[in-house]
Amino acid sequence: MPASFEHERSKPLLLLPGGYFYLSRLRKFRDLAVNTIQWIVPALIVSVLLAETDYVGAAGLFAWGLLLFVCIYEIGYLANDSYGLRHDPTPRARVKIRFDTLFVVPFLIIRIGVFAAIVWHLELWQSPVFLICYLALIAVLVMHNTLIKVQFKFFTFFQLSLFRFALPGLPIFIVENLPFSLLTALLTGFVLFTFPRLLTYFDAKGRMDIEERKETRFLLLGYVVSLPVILVLSAGAGTIAPICGWVWAIFSQLVFVQASKHRNFR
Repeated sequence: MPASFEHERSKPLLLLPGGYFYLSRLRKFRDLAVNTIQWIVPALIVSVLLAETDYVGAAGLFAWGLLLFVCIYEIGYLANDSYGLRHDPTPRARVKIRFDTLFVVPFLIIRIGVFAAIVWHLELWQSPVFLICYLALIAVLVMHNTLIKVQFKFFTFFQLSLFRFALPGLPIFIVENLPFSLLTALLTGFVLFTFPRLLTYFDAKGRMDIEERKETRFLLLGYVVSLPVILVLSAGAGTIAPICGWVWAIFSQLVFVQASKHRNFR
């Protein structure tokens, strides 16, 4: 099979919600660990603790919210690999397949169908906040995949990263009627998730070269010095959620630093 279509046999998996994300981002153990530890777990901790009651129920809503987000985000992945890379000076295809009608149409139908079913089940369609958030997500995905100037994509990447951290918890905030929790999740996500990823994005696009970023302790030290703003955020929002998310970030990086000392860590 031609190298340009090396994932062609995986099309059935790619049709399933989450399949595109798995094949392109989670197949290697290191990638799975990084996404779980730096994204899903802290977002879950912060979102559930913001609910303040019924943590089990909040975790269930987070799972629904994560699936909702993935359904729309993977459509953005599809747009990136089939169209967005045409004008990218540093193109990087997530999967390498033929984007024919027999794949694209069911891909879209399945995700839109799953998204609509969850929205109907949780009655999220009644929430203006939910509708605005997902319209905003779609708008940013469109801009990210149509903008030609890479320097403007930094702005869209920044917003997509914030949404990636905060929107999985959106069903919690809506069902539990906690509208200001979304702002707390966004600000916490900026400190613990978006800013570190933005540095990596700058580096990957050749727009920034921070030699120290390659050191295993770089992110750990970055989290340590972010404690003051985390304390202010927790005090202002009246919740320990940002602090708990920060504690997880510190713990995970301590484990990473120790694991990096062993040769068998990949």
